[in-house]
Amino acid sequence: MAQEQWNQIVTRALTDAAFKQRLVAEPVKVFEEQGIAVPAGVEIRVLENTDSVVHLTLPASAAAGELSENELASVSGGLNIGAIMVSVGKEISKTTTPAAGNPTKTGVTAAAQ
Repeated sequence: MAQEQWNQIVTRALTDAAFKQRLVAEPVKVFEEQGIAVPAGVEIRVLENTDSVVHLTLPASAAAGELSENELASVSGGLNIGAIMVSVGKEISKTTTPAAGNPTKTGVTAAAQ
C-alpha cells in the first residue's frame, strides 16, 4: 500500500465517523473497497491513539534475523517520542525532564509512565 493511499484513508476516517468505525471493525473490506489488495491470510488491525495510549509497531522479523532494505529504510533516523506525544495532544514539557548529562534528550518522569 502506498503512503498516499493510507493518507487518504486516514484523512477520510478523521472526517467521517461512520467510515472510521468501519475501518476499525472491518479493515480488510475497507481496504479492498479502496482498491488495496490484501493478501489471503493477512490480518489487519486498525488502532486509534488516544491522549493516554500510543500504539507503536515493530517490523516483522526477516527470515535470517536481519532487517530487509525496506524495513531498514523505514526505521533509519530513529524515533522521536516527543513528536509522537505531541501528535496525540500531550503536553510533553510537563511530563518530561532533561536526561542526565544530555540537555537535548528527555527522560520520561514517573508521572508519565
